[in-house]
Amino acid sequence: FFTDSNGRDFLKRKLSHRDTWELDEYEPIAGNFYPVNTAIYIEDAKRSLAVLTDRSQGGSSLMEGSIEIMVQRRTKADDFRGVDEPLDETDKGINPYPPYGDRKRLGKGVIMNGSSRIVFGAGEAGAKLSRSNMDKVFSPVHLFFGTAATTKELNFVSKSFSLMKDGTALPENVMLITFTRLHGSKNTFLLRLGHQYAIGEDNILSNTALVSLSDLFPDYYIMRVSEKTLSGNQSKKIWNENKMKWNHESYNSNEPLNDDNDFLDSFVISLKPMQIRTFEVQVRSLTGEDVTESKDSMVESLS
Repeated sequence: FFTDSNGRDFLKRKLSHRDTWELDEYEPIAGNFYPVNTAIYIEDAKRSLAVLTDRSQGGSSLMEGSIEIMVQRRTKADDFRGVDEPLDETDKGINPYPPYGDRKRLGKGVIMNGSSRIVFGAGEAGAKLSRSNMDKVFSPVHLFFGTAATTKELNFVSKSFSLMKDGTALPENVMLITFTRLHGSKNTFLLRLGHQYAIGEDNILSNTALVSLSDLFPDYYIMRVSEKTLSGNQSKKIWNENKMKWNHESYNSNEPLNDDNDFLDSFVISLKPMQIRTFEVQVRSLTGEDVTESKDSMVESLS
């Protein structure tokens, strides 16, 4: 079976097995549960089954063809793993520890609520099933409702909204992670885009994706684009210039170690499988004064 690693790569799991050492197993159940942050799946040549979660849980496949999810772990006795107390979370806390109290748990056991989505598909398609739905389950659309008489017409400024330019959409394998105006600036935005698929998970969606940044700013003229580090706190170009250069004798490839020079014409960027890129975008309203300076001369290097 497979579980995700913090919502990114999927890791293959085998019951009672460790890849890097000979396992002496004493806990055949607990020792085969793994963290499930967003998805767990099983597959064979004919069928695939995935369970998508909206919060971190534990998961395993203890029986052939089955998936087991542990939403909350609670014990009434110490498991002798070092903390010297049961894993017994309650809704009213705990008395002070000795010598000031008896550390008795107060109230009822904490109840964990959540929702899971079960997805079925063709054989050897577990990763694709999970990738296509996991972000929607983990970060669902927020719904807001207002009250009004059913006979009254509501004068919405707009009854629909899309961030994208009319007739455009993000590629199916790309997720908009961050889109926010930087504090203290009216015309500078922080933009973060991520590729949702890993290499080999799909014949089409695992390929490099192209995104036009102009499509994300339909009412603005892009003045400047600068790639940042993942956290957005410094220039990617400066970071590349200042970081430690390691000499790997075993590294044998004609490709550069850092090949994020993927800024194409007309503000189109590329995203490799599982890649996340962060940009600082400076814009000007299309209704503002004419821009005479060339875009090419104002784009910072993205090497």
